[in-house]
Amino acid sequence: IPALLFASKDRCGVDAEVQWYEDGTLRSMSWTESIALVRQLATGLMRLGVQPGDRVAIISETSHIWSACDFAILCAGGVTVGIYPTSTVDEALWIHEDSGADVAFVDTAERARALRRPGEPASAVRHTVLMKGSADEGVHTAGIFTLESLMGSEGASRDSVSQDGRVALDARWQSATEDDLATLVY
Repeated sequence: IPALLFASKDRCGVDAEVQWYEDGTLRSMSWTESIALVRQLATGLMRLGVQPGDRVAIISETSHIWSACDFAILCAGGVTVGIYPTSTVDEALWIHEDSGADVAFVDTAERARALRRPGEPASAVRHTVLMKGSADEGVHTAGIFTLESLMGSEGASRDSVSQDGRVALDARWQSATEDDLATLVY
């Protein structure tokens, strides 16, 4: 799947765009920017310690960021665990425990805090990444951080993956085989 993503840039051309609606407004980014976003997310996951076969959950409404996170998980060699955003906290915690996911992308600060409740089974969730919003939303619990901090992009350009990071990422996704698990659906 990652090979198809990276090959699509040549097939679609540099002028191709990814488009989505956000708050009723049509937004877009170039295909080049979209692939750079996936690279930054994937190298961020690798810095967190995500290894081939590790489970990484996504709890969010469908969006372009959801898709970028999914591709990033696959590029880092991980397995995407999709959790419906309508799931209760108890259901989401059970899926985390059952799947073995120790990293989760979430779309709201409320979900991030719910997964990190003291004394709950969420202790298996080592890292929670807030997909939109900022740490100013009251998310100051250990193990919760923003998408931007995962990407290491505070003040950096979207294509700022280091050469070492790019080489490590390319080696990771190029070692994937068609027999590797890609997604767990509950």
